[in-house]
Amino acid sequence: MRINKNKENLVVIFAKKPELGKVKTRIARETSDEFAYKFAKICLIELLNKIRNSNYYDLVVAVDTQSDLIWFQKNFSIEGMVVKNRKGKTHQEIISSVFEDIFSRVLDRNECNYKKCLLIPMDIPFITEE
Repeated sequence: MRINKNKENLVVIFAKKPELGKVKTRIARETSDEFAYKFAKICLIELLNKIRNSNYYDLVVAVDTQSDLIWFQKNFSIEGMVVKNRKGKTHQEIISSVFEDIFSRVLDRNECNYKKCLLIPMDIPFITEE
């Protein structure tokens, strides 16, 4: 995990590298791969522009692969973590295991020891820092 802790609180963005045909696939079924790709990319950029310079929290991404993390570091200068602990049979079980993995890593005294952590998806550009 690559987090340079500066603040007591952390916001983690669940992010996926925007790639044509690989993001927002449910939206793409109703529109097009091109629309879904552009939507995902715009949402991510808008979100980062709105919340990246906080005095209250550190900001990182949680991604599926090391190569995605490197891409986010290169393109957005943002630190993050690769989440691999995807245990479970149902979508809910898998998401719960991912949340548990992230919370144990960032709130655990052995690693980052943040006081509070908020997990958000990359596709909510209407959110603000407040």
